Amino acid sequence: MRNIQRYCLYVLLVSLLSCGRSRYIDALDNIKRVGDSNPDTALLMLDSLDAGVRGESEYVRNKYELLKIRLCDKAYRTATSDVAIRNLMGYFGDKGSSLERQEVYYYAGSVYRDLCDTPRALEYFLNSLDYAQSGMVYDTVMLRNTYSNLNDLYYNVQDYGNAALMARKELEVCRLLDSDRLIPYLHLCSSYIGLDSLSLASAATDSAFNIIRASSVHERNYDDLVYVLYYYSMINNKRMASLCHTMIMKDSSICSGFIPSLFFAYYYDCVEKKDSAIAYCEKALELSESLEERYDATKLLFALNKSNGDDKTACRLAYSYMQLSDSLDFGKRQEMAAQINNQHKYYIDKNRERTLSEQKEKYRRTLYVGAFIAILLLCLGYVIHITRRNKQMKKILSLNAEIERVNSLDEDLRNQLLQKESELKEKMAQNKTLLRLLHKSELTGKAEKIIESIRQSSNGAKTMSQSDWDQLFSAVDALYPDFKEQMVNKCDALTEQQIQFCYLLRIGLSNVQIKNTTNMSRVTVWRWMKKFEWIEELG
Repeated sequence: MRNIQRYCLYVLLVSLLSCGRSRYIDALDNIKRVGDSNPDTALLMLDSLDAGVRGESEYVRNKYELLKIRLCDKAYRTATSDVAIRNLMGYFGDKGSSLERQEVYYYAGSVYRDLCDTPRALEYFLNSLDYAQSGMVYDTVMLRNTYSNLNDLYYNVQDYGNAALMARKELEVCRLLDSDRLIPYLHLCSSYIGLDSLSLASAATDSAFNIIRASSVHERNYDDLVYVLYYYSMINNKRMASLCHTMIMKDSSICSGFIPSLFFAYYYDCVEKKDSAIAYCEKALELSESLEERYDATKLLFALNKSNGDDKTACRLAYSYMQLSDSLDFGKRQEMAAQINNQHKYYIDKNRERTLSEQKEKYRRTLYVGAFIAILLLCLGYVIHITRRNKQMKKILSLNAEIERVNSLDEDLRNQLLQKESELKEKMAQNKTLLRLLHKSELTGKAEKIIESIRQSSNGAKTMSQSDWDQLFSAVDALYPDFKEQMVNKCDALTEQQIQFCYLLRIGLSNVQIKNTTNMSRVTVWRWMKKFEWIEELG
């Protein structure tokens, strides 16, 4: 009570110290945060604002009413009327944000779920799901709870395919939130069992059991373990079902009630203890409080008595089973649920069609504007291009005139240069000719002296050194420039002594003079004189 009074006093102080419309919005937001963990206290805090909110704007009054429904749902207070939520859907459906629409349609689904109006509950939960998926901002926890409620509703009308789909979506959101994944796995177990997908059901049941076993003893929820026992029994996994049963029996306080009794009946039927299964099933039938519970217990009890050979009891139970089936009218429920699904798909298709049409119109307008801007830019670019081209043409014309002037000047300079070069070459040729004549006259004078010296010395016995021979060769080459070439052309291969002989013969030495100079035999000199007589013919 002290905590409740403290919260109420806080809200009153906020209301007195704040001013205008925002003070109630802030107070409502604070109460909403309190309600996430303590909805009963939050309801008392909300009631303290009732009188003040009545004089506020329509938006504040509707926020107040929506928060009240939210807190009642979190406090597990079953709704008894849909008047308030219909008014809220009318207001927020027209004026609310995407996040507010997600919330109001979610709690509309919760209200009609409490009123056992499954088709409407499905419709509004699906609407809430649409706003969460299409909005930029949405409540992720509420999205997870939406999938959870849809799974439960689809399962109750035996639409196990959609139930499994919602359970998988719920598991994805739990992974995103990094929250407890036990409930989604339990939902997957029941949905896969309804679809006879026993391998998938077994994997989901193992995941749920591992989560429970990984938790500490104080944190374990044995009610969930009872469901795991039921799922292992349904997929006929006796070993794991027995392990769950052993863990459950450590806390006998949870063994009472309709659900544990019915699930123990399924377990004992799985381990082939028919008498215990019948006893627990009869206990569950006694504890049943709704048509659905009586239907489930009667159906199992009929199967147990029939397999146990008690045909009389089985016939009696079969009659009750058929009456309950007619009362529940599952076929009508499935038909209504299918109708809601079709209506919802039609609604989604119409929204998608409208969205596509709006996008198409938007793209068309964007295309027109873009084309207009592109044409303007092209015209502007063309004008700029023409202006720049004219400027460039003027520059080019002036440059061409300058180039022509420079080319003309260059041509004149080239002609002058060629003339100077021609004159220079002519003078250089004259100088070279003069130098060559001077050089030749000098060489000729020297060569004649060398040759004359060799002729005089050949009259006696004289041995010539290599330098003497080199001087002879140079002197003959200077006097007779063509001699060496003639000698190479006339003779294929000459020895060094033969070359010396040819050079001596060219300067006009006789046989005796050549013999004195080279110390050759007379026969060799005579023979070579015959061989190289063409030299004497040169004159």
